[in-house]
Amino acid sequence: MDSIRDISVLLIDPEGSTRCSLSLGFGPDKFRIQPIDSLDSALELLKRNSFDITLINCTSDKFSPPEVISKLRSQYLEMEIIALANPDRKGMSEKILQAGAFDTIDSTSGNEMLMLKLGRAAEHRKMKHQLMVLRQNIAMSCSFDNIIGVSESITKLKEQLHQVAPTDIPLLITGPPGTGKGRLARIIHCHSIRCNQPFISVDCLQTNETALNDLLFGRTDDPSSGYSNAFTAAIEKADNGTLFIEAVDQMPPSVQTRLFNFLRDFKLKTPPGINSGRIDLRIVSATANDLQYSVETGQFREDLYYRLNVVNVHIPPLCERPEDIESLVEHLLNKVIRDTGHKSLVSSPSFLDKLREYSWPGNERELETILTRAVHNCPGDRLEPGHISLDSFENHFNEKIIISNSSPKAAGNSLLENNQRSVIKKALTDNNWNFSQTAQVLGIGRTTLWRKVKKYELKKETNHK
Repeated sequence: MDSIRDISVLLIDPEGSTRCSLSLGFGPDKFRIQPIDSLDSALELLKRNSFDITLINCTSDKFSPPEVISKLRSQYLEMEIIALANPDRKGMSEKILQAGAFDTIDSTSGNEMLMLKLGRAAEHRKMKHQLMVLRQNIAMSCSFDNIIGVSESITKLKEQLHQVAPTDIPLLITGPPGTGKGRLARIIHCHSIRCNQPFISVDCLQTNETALNDLLFGRTDDPSSGYSNAFTAAIEKADNGTLFIEAVDQMPPSVQTRLFNFLRDFKLKTPPGINSGRIDLRIVSATANDLQYSVETGQFREDLYYRLNVVNVHIPPLCERPEDIESLVEHLLNKVIRDTGHKSLVSSPSFLDKLREYSWPGNERELETILTRAVHNCPGDRLEPGHISLDSFENHFNEKIIISNSSPKAAGNSLLENNQRSVIKKALTDNNWNFSQTAQVLGIGRTTLWRKVKKYELKKETNHK
């Protein structure tokens, strides 16, 4: 539907003379017109062919325009309907619009007005089609089939989601970085009763305490500032929908308190004299770290933890389900080929075997990166082990695995312990002892980093003059 000539119009007109005069206003460089002289013939034609617009001459007494339009609207939702109405029949235009017509036009109007209204209807039809395609794409991306894997743990995860997604139960999604917690949250929203309502995401790791407060709870105008700095709360935006809180373990204590107070009655605290209605939303949170440990160490409110973690949805790391590698490679490879415009490729058995041998500390996110690199390295149409480049990842991620998987109770002064201590100390120094940045660089949680700093008695060095 790139030009007017692509727009098909069915002209239903029992009056032959009117049909003839209307058709004179159209030509091959305008709309594609299919005139027909009876309603029954039009209905038969619509069963075999589709039209973008139906133009009905409603000046005839041979049928009731509202009934005809209502029938057409119920059967052909995407088609636009324009009615040619008699100006002498008072109230008819209103009834026609109520029946579902896009617009009406006075039968005494000229072809210029008719072309204008047909153009508007064509644009509206195009927008409806684009919206339908967008909704279909969203539905496909939010299908449970996008949770890729054949392992027992992924099968159980899908079964759990089928049960909890349609409910309003607060969920806590857990799993290491790169497992797709954000994608899973959106899939849950799309399969809930709130699927047609907003999905609002807030990332606690990407913002500071003040900004996170403003983002979640809003900000009102400050007259003394001299300019408007009003900020609509994410909580308000998520009304009737889903609020997704990423990296909830990184939420500062003051924000935790405000969120807990909100969850007590689902009302935002407003200035005196302003009534705040109850906000209806579902909360889905996510964390890559042990939130219960954060509660035990006093870094996260226990009462808030129990409000958020009503049901835990855990995404297992890729290293625990090597049997999912093949199906994930097929899925991600199709995406990489589509995004890069590369020709089709197949994976050799030895290519898949090498991928299964790797520990995948970066999970699906790392796998997609490695596949993108392999596609770039492959000159032919078959991926082989030599196209896999892991060197730049292995050392970096092995340091992460050593740090994140080590027990805090481990004792001794082994080579491994010394290596951990030096890696953490260097990362802290490089990032000026910013815990959030350092944890992100190391690929571990801030709580884990805090434990390691305490265990190794690391302290920021001060330069004395």
